[in-house]
Parts: sequence; C-alpha cells; structure tokens
Amino acid sequence: MTDNVTNTATFLQKTENYSKAFFEMFQLNAIEKSEDIIYLLIFRFAVFITIALSVITISFGITLWIDEQLTTSFHDFFMTGSIFTLLLAVINLFR
Repeated sequence: MTDNVTNTATFLQKTENYSKAFFEMFQLNAIEKSEDIIYLLIFRFAVFITIALSVITISFGITLWIDEQLTTSFHDFFMTGSIFTLLLAVINLFR
C-alpha cells in the first residue's frame, strides 16, 4: 500500500515539476516573441524616419534647383509636389 502511495506522490511531484517547467518555457517564448516584435517595430520606425528625412531633404534640393532655373517663387513647389504625387501614384499602381 505504501508503495502505491509513494508512486502516486512521485507521479504528482514529477507532474508539478513538468508543469512548472512548461509554464517557465511558455513565459520565455512569450518574452522572445515580444522582443522580436519590438525590435522589428523600432527598426522599421528608424528606417521610415531615415527615408522620410531623405525625401524631405531631396525635395527641398530639387525645389531650390527648379527655383533657380525658373526664377519664380512658388511654381517650383507646385512642380515638385506634383512630381512626388505622380511618383506615388505610379508606385501604388504597380504595387
């Protein structure tokens, strides 16, 4: 009879250890997945900011160059805006 109780106690102890280890592994996997998602979001945000600043800088450069060519104040901004609008339309069309 005591042998049966000992086996049951051993089984319960092993089950408890297994459930604790499983829960710890679940927590570690959840932390790993959240780290991957956060890293990806930060990386994409940094790339987006870099591209946005580059486009703004290039846009101002093109606008100033067109202004120098046309010797007018506001037509170059409209031309640059329309060029970027057409570029975005073409990109969205072939996406």
